[in-house]
This record gives sequence, C-alpha cells and structure tokens, in this order.
Amino acid sequence: MVLTKSFMKHILLGCGLLLGIWGCVSEKDEITPEVCFEQEVLPILVSNCTQSGCHNSQDREADLDLSNYNSILEEVKPGHYQSSAIYQTIISPFGNRMPPSPRKALTDDQIFIIASWIDQGAKNGPCMPVACDTVDVRFSTHVKPVLEKYCTGCHSGKNPQGLLDLTKFDQVKGTVTTGSLLGSIERQTGFSPMPKGSNKLNACLISQIRIWIDKGALNN
Repeated sequence: MVLTKSFMKHILLGCGLLLGIWGCVSEKDEITPEVCFEQEVLPILVSNCTQSGCHNSQDREADLDLSNYNSILEEVKPGHYQSSAIYQTIISPFGNRMPPSPRKALTDDQIFIIASWIDQGAKNGPCMPVACDTVDVRFSTHVKPVLEKYCTGCHSGKNPQGLLDLTKFDQVKGTVTTGSLLGSIERQTGFSPMPKGSNKLNACLISQIRIWIDKGALNN
C-alpha cells in the first residue's frame, strides 16, 4: 500500500474520533515523493528529541539515541510505519508521547514525513536536488520554515535552550543583530554550530537566510 496524505488523514482522524485530541492532516491524494532522510526526517528528530538529557548520543535517555541514522533505524520496521516503535510513540496520546509534555507534539505534517519515510523503506540514500529560490526571499516563506524545521524544537516553549525562543520574531532579529544566526548556521569560529547535533544546513538554505539578512531582515 502506498501511503498518501489522504490515507494518513483517516488514520489520525480515527484517533481523533476515539480520543478527541487529533486534528486533520491536509487533504491531499497525491503519492508522496521520496522522502530524504538527511534533509527531512533527521532535522525533525534532532530538533525535537535530542535536547540535553534526552535522546542524544551522550545522554541516551531510555537507552535511545535519535541523532543518527543507524540508531534511529533500530526503532523502525522499514515498510511498516504503524508497527514501528518511533511512529507509535510520536502519535501516542498518553504519558509516553514524544516529545513529552509540556513540549509541543509533532505536527501532522511532521508525522506524515516520518511515516512516509518508514513506508518507503526507511532509506538513507542521496537526496534529490531541488532548485534554489533566491529571487524573492522573505521571512514568512523562506526563513521561518527553516527555523521551524531545524531550530524551534529546542528554541521554543517555556524553557527554550539558551533562553532563546525562535518562534518570536524579535528574538530572531536579535540573533541577526549579534551575528549569531548566520555565524551559527555557517559554523563560523566563535559561534555554536547549529543545528546542534545535526548536519550543517545546505548551501541553498544558508544563501536564502543570508539574502534575507542583507535585505534588512524584515518581518515580511
């Protein structure tokens, strides 16, 4: 069976009817393109699951490391997302849900990406190249999605890492003023490399953020 967003919607909606907690995934019937582990799955898990004291290579909470492909694969049954431990945990409405409360649960789209990757065989192959849009770079369409994907799992909530909440534009703008945003994602000397515990952002994303900064780092 090929997993589609429409099918996933019925699964999550079914959970919602039983438990009263789930919203709907966007109604889309197209077959999902091949999911790239490095660019799509790993950032979600690193940002939401590998904070200090959690599932990173040092702390290994519950003897679980979600910071690299081989360790993540131990929690997956390739081709069978519903019976994979990692999937069952991220959709659980009970006390073992990950990320744990008070942290936000993964979004429907994030769950769909992980489920699709598992359904497609949980591979770690080369990612398909995509065109890099540098013509009309805006905060809302280019920068904010990158922060949400790679950064706000740690830098948000009641106790954001480094007391930095990147869901708030004024704090994002503050990292532009200090130079720490670009310094961290470019991994310049003197700055903490970000995303923490994950690969460096690809050249396209860094270029888009640099263009946005050069244009005044507007909230547009």
